[in-house]
Amino acid sequence: MDTVAEAISDLQYALEQVQEQFTGLTEAEMSSAVVDETHGYTARDVLAHLAGWADYVLDVLPQMLAAVDSQLPPVDAEARNAQARAARQGQPAEAILREFEQKHRQIVQLLRAASPEELTLRRTMRGKIYTIKSYVVDVMTHYILETAELLRTWRVRRAEKPWIRWVYDHEATGLLKKEYDKAIKRAGRVYNIVRVMSLRPSTLRASMQLYGSVMQRESPRLSRAHREMIAVVVSQANHCHY
Repeated sequence: MDTVAEAISDLQYALEQVQEQFTGLTEAEMSSAVVDETHGYTARDVLAHLAGWADYVLDVLPQMLAAVDSQLPPVDAEARNAQARAARQGQPAEAILREFEQKHRQIVQLLRAASPEELTLRRTMRGKIYTIKSYVVDVMTHYILETAELLRTWRVRRAEKPWIRWVYDHEATGLLKKEYDKAIKRAGRVYNIVRVMSLRPSTLRASMQLYGSVMQRESPRLSRAHREMIAVVVSQANHCHY
């Protein structure tokens, strides 16, 4: 198998892996289920990231094929991911998946038109040696597979844990919507610790009021920082993400 065929095969394999993990998920699950607990990203978020990186590849790949000395700007991954999420805000996850699949096909078409020599030609940028295969194909393949593994791990975790019925963000009304809006203003999103109380909005409100009183009220003995530090130590001792 030559370099071009191998690169295309790797990308196709990665696509199939991530497609398999998205199969069967509802729009509500993709929009609300947190699959990356480290960053708080939902399945829809990581899908938007994939589409955003496909945009980047479609921008830089033609430049690299056209000019050996093409100088690409440094990439801020977090900023690019945030931009990708913002650009697709309000779009159904299914539409974002179709967008990514279409752009993936465009990337494959560009690679098919390239020669093995073009993919493996060594270039220098900011003191580092790279090729189209190492800078574009290998990184994109790794990122897609990493996303598939995130989803696979979340599916296993979901199957192992008892499922607590809750109201999804887009279904919230009345008092619950007000509490969800406060959560978004407070933390940037609605975390599961809030959602598990969604069937009893008045209980949720009382719980958040208690939390605010305990953690945020003025005290001459314990500062807010001290209280947060105690909470972190207790959570760590209990192997709890919250």
